[in-house]
Amino acid sequence: MRGKNDRINYYLVFATGNRLGMEKMKEAMRAIDTTGTYSFSDAHYNQHVLFRGDDIDLYSDEMHKRFLDMTVSYEDLDNYALCETPFLNPKAMLETLSRSSRVTVVPKKGEVVRAHSFPEDRIQGIFFHPAPPQEVQGTLF
Repeated sequence: MRGKNDRINYYLVFATGNRLGMEKMKEAMRAIDTTGTYSFSDAHYNQHVLFRGDDIDLYSDEMHKRFLDMTVSYEDLDNYALCETPFLNPKAMLETLSRSSRVTVVPKKGEVVRAHSFPEDRIQGIFFHPAPPQEVQGTLF
């Protein structure tokens, strides 16, 4: 928590080894600050930001960099989302990456997965590949 002069007044720490506890804490924080910026202050005005907002592109890019050239289980991505991002699960980030052709779902044997969807029970893994090259339009002078 920061004070008036942007100086740290104190640190807030939530420590748990329990996944459900972590989910409930994030849900409680979101309920208090419905804007998604996780802003908290013990004053009634000039609230300060605890976490930056849910910038889906930023967190999608970070997840992509972290797992580039890897096939990762949905469970590992779920834990990553919960512990390393403001999100409760990775679905929104995965959808963003899927729509920009940076991930491919590897379905379990005999399963079919619809484009841009991530049903945990049908996924063997998710492959993070480099972004496709950007098309550059030529300019005539």
